[in-house]
Amino acid sequence: MNRTDELSKKRRSLRAKRHIRLLFISVTVLVMIASAIWLIVLILTGDREAPRLAFLSKSEMAIKEDVSLIFIDDAVTVTAPDHGIFLPVIEEGERVAKDALLGFILPYDREQDALYYRDLEQRIRARAFVLSGFADTLRNPQPLTPIDSRLRASIVGLTRLGTENRAEAVSEFRHYLAAAKSQAPLFASSDDLLSSLRSEQERLKEDFSSDGRVVTLRAHMTGELSFYPFSALREFDPVWGEYQGAPEQVIERLNKLPVNGRDLRYERVRAGEQVLSMRRFSGRSMVLWRPKTDTENMELKSGSRVELLFQGGFQLKNIEVLRVRDELEGDWLWLSSDAWTGYVPSVAAIRDVELVVSHVKGLSVPLRSLFDVNHEEQTAKLRKIRSGVTETVAVRILAEDGHNALIATLSEEEKALTETDLYVTNPWTAGDGVLID
Repeated sequence: MNRTDELSKKRRSLRAKRHIRLLFISVTVLVMIASAIWLIVLILTGDREAPRLAFLSKSEMAIKEDVSLIFIDDAVTVTAPDHGIFLPVIEEGERVAKDALLGFILPYDREQDALYYRDLEQRIRARAFVLSGFADTLRNPQPLTPIDSRLRASIVGLTRLGTENRAEAVSEFRHYLAAAKSQAPLFASSDDLLSSLRSEQERLKEDFSSDGRVVTLRAHMTGELSFYPFSALREFDPVWGEYQGAPEQVIERLNKLPVNGRDLRYERVRAGEQVLSMRRFSGRSMVLWRPKTDTENMELKSGSRVELLFQGGFQLKNIEVLRVRDELEGDWLWLSSDAWTGYVPSVAAIRDVELVVSHVKGLSVPLRSLFDVNHEEQTAKLRKIRSGVTETVAVRILAEDGHNALIATLSEEEKALTETDLYVTNPWTAGDGVLID
């Protein structure tokens, strides 16, 4: 009897295990079938992308060309009349009158006095800057001078610093800070510390003037001062004449011509060595080579205003075109920039500069949203929405930057595009006459 019960239990156990295995196999098969069906549906319907819509938006785009730039240093040089330590009493970019005191050439044994004077000068300018209220919006809500206004704008630019414009923003801030420190003493209210520092500085100047071994430097003209050589090239016409008809050879030669010289303030100098330069006007002179392109270049003539964008983010605005010389392969443009912000070239000419000839305003769309693009005629088609239904309109491409395009209605008979118009951002997903919910 016991034997029979044990056999029955084993049979029931085996039947239960078989049922479990069958159930597991059945579930596995069902899962595999469901997965196969899902994959088939995905393959069949995966290419059916839904139309996406967006409103047209107003934007502005710069019209740019790749050019080469030559720097011209047309300043009058001031050289050291004797060996010694060059001690300036003026600042970079400061404008002085004729016969104004520029500095001294001290004998070598007074080098410590020169460094002491430099320390006093730095402390005086820092204290005067604080007392003047430059860039202080609490004490002076309105800028004190145009330089103060530009300094405040450059500070705002630094707070909004992006990686693309970092070099430009930092360069502008340093330039306007130095200019503001030069102007600050004119607006600074004196205090005991500032009076004491100035008295000590004047005592040193009198001591230098009374030393028979010290050479005094004075301005021989009215102008703006700079301690940085701008270029090894004094004028361009002779160089151009030598390579007439071969502009690329001119650029190649000048691109290898270094700017010899450095800031020699408080340094040892030799007799005849350039210690600073003077310009009657604050502008910088340049010559630009603008090669002809496949598309017609926008005309530039004397009096035109342009911008230059340098690698690293440095930018020059409101540059005046002085004259233009037409060549077979392009144009030479003589330029003058009054709004110089401290860029110091290392060679006489550089390539890969972008010339901004104009700014264009229009309605912006991604380039991928246009189709049937004709690059020669600068036209394309756009899928827009009218009364909830898709339709194709022809547009004119006003400008493009590789990612976006500015467009306008091509035909005058067509209703002009506006910001309230919807368009299909992925036009390959819908043809004309499709109702969009």
